[in-house]
Amino acid sequence: MSAGRAVIGSKNGGMAEMLGEEECGLLIDPDKPKTIVAALKKMIENPQLRYRFGQLAREKVLREYSWDRIGARTEEVYSTIIDHWPKA
Repeated sequence: MSAGRAVIGSKNGGMAEMLGEEECGLLIDPDKPKTIVAALKKMIENPQLRYRFGQLAREKVLREYSWDRIGARTEEVYSTIIDHWPKA
């Protein structure tokens, strides 16, 4: 995604969250090989779709996974833990 390339990812696990509702790539059922083949074929036969997914994927990575954004999220988690840590 960060390289601006379309992604085919599994519906299971973190890629589903990263790709959203197929806004940046295609989601497949990893237990069904025919869905993998169909997704690859769709990407190969649709250069405009590949290009659009690639652009959207790159934009999402820059927007959602920048160092500033990840740093802020990490700081929020640590602050929450510290705030709820039992006081001795």
